[in-house]
Amino acid sequence: MKIQKYTLIFYVACFFLFSIPAFFFPDWFAFQLGYKFNRQGALMEFMGAYGGLILGIGIYLIYCLKNNIKAGLVCVLAVIASLFMGRAIGYAVEQEINNIQVTFLVIELITMFLISGLLYFGSIQREA
Repeated sequence: MKIQKYTLIFYVACFFLFSIPAFFFPDWFAFQLGYKFNRQGALMEFMGAYGGLILGIGIYLIYCLKNNIKAGLVCVLAVIASLFMGRAIGYAVEQEINNIQVTFLVIELITMFLISGLLYFGSIQREA
């Protein structure tokens, strides 16, 4: 299904684009997200998680584009659903939320519905 492939290409781009500012503009990016580097190692941890980990997922998704698009979509769904769950639990604990987090929650929710639909309807078409 071409829509699955193009959707995966879109998310590859998203993961790569999201990792770039963490590598090259970490102070600016952290400020946008509401983080302050006030402990030794915080910058390195931020660059590792927001730069390295996100880039690694993007690289894996490129592999999936060539070998298994469904596995790539499942990966996107698992990562985004985990982020959504973590934010929801974080909100329940902290009882505060900012506009960036609201935006991320909305994007994550839309992504979960989109990818779930693509996986579900893609499997129905194969059965028919």
